[in-house]
Amino acid sequence: MSASRDLATIAEPQSLKGSRVLPIRVPDLEDVVAISAGIAHMLALTSDGTLWAWGDNTDGQVGSNSQSVTVTSPVPVMVDVDAFAAGGQHSLARTGNGAVWAWGYNAFGQVGDGTRNNRRGPFQVIAPTGP
Repeated sequence: MSASRDLATIAEPQSLKGSRVLPIRVPDLEDVVAISAGIAHMLALTSDGTLWAWGDNTDGQVGSNSQSVTVTSPVPVMVDVDAFAAGGQHSLARTGNGAVWAWGYNAFGQVGDGTRNNRRGPFQVIAPTGP
């Protein structure tokens, strides 16, 4: 038996039902140049500067402004992105003009909007003025 056949025939443990044991290609996502993963959501940047997201959206961490708890396929979140990161349940991005954006879980103020309210879509973080 070949190694790939052995892997394909391994019984899936009950604790992994619904999870992927082997890697798969994410459909409809091309030219990815960088990725980041939170607890259960993923971000991917494509070569044209588009930031894509999918996965758990309980606290808005996917950034699609959707009320859906789970986003099962990649959705475009922002364009002109040159840096990004997935936190545990929040996400951050920087656009080409240097603006910083954040969204998702905000119980500790990590979105930087001066509140503790979750954000379901990107919010531009504005630095305070003064010393």
